[in-house]
Amino acid sequence: LVWANNFTDTIVKLDKSAVVKVYFFGDGVLCAKQISETKSFAIQPLIENIIKINGEISTCGSCLDNRDISVSQLINGVKRGTLDEVTNWTCWSDKTLIF
Repeated sequence: LVWANNFTDTIVKLDKSAVVKVYFFGDGVLCAKQISETKSFAIQPLIENIIKINGEISTCGSCLDNRDISVSQLINGVKRGTLDEVTNWTCWSDKTLIF
């Protein structure tokens, strides 16, 4: 995620009209939970930075449910998403990266 955050910053610096959208699936939704930390770094500030530069972050609703994570536990600005949303984002985008 560290390199992804730097990548996001670089994209926006190079193209002021760029829009960054992140959709977390599966265990990735754990990254969007408040105070998500690993032993090497804190993830929350990286996600907050993406939101700060007007990026959008959504999470798979079923994935949240399967992990007993409520919307109130998500980092401020992260939304509970839908498959319609991620489908629309994919159709809208001119580039999609999947990790």
